[in-house]
Amino acid sequence: MPTPTPPRRQRWRAVALYIKATLEAVASGIVSLEQALLAHALLPDGTTVGQWAEPQIAESYRQGRMPPQLPGFAPPALPAPDVAA
Repeated sequence: MPTPTPPRRQRWRAVALYIKATLEAVASGIVSLEQALLAHALLPDGTTVGQWAEPQIAESYRQGRMPPQLPGFAPPALPAPDVAA
């Protein structure tokens, strides 16, 4: 079997560190397992929750409004961000 190339080995180390950090956050009670993995859950069309939600979140910030959750329901506008520096 060929020896993995250094970039490939580095990516595997990064994946291992990501998994280890995620599981440590769950074990420490920082997040639940569901919260830690929600963005990676697959939807019926094969996209992940993160891929599905990302453009909707960006649009919400662009409009300054929460997306409607029920037909005919218009949620209030989001408060303006505090830009005090």
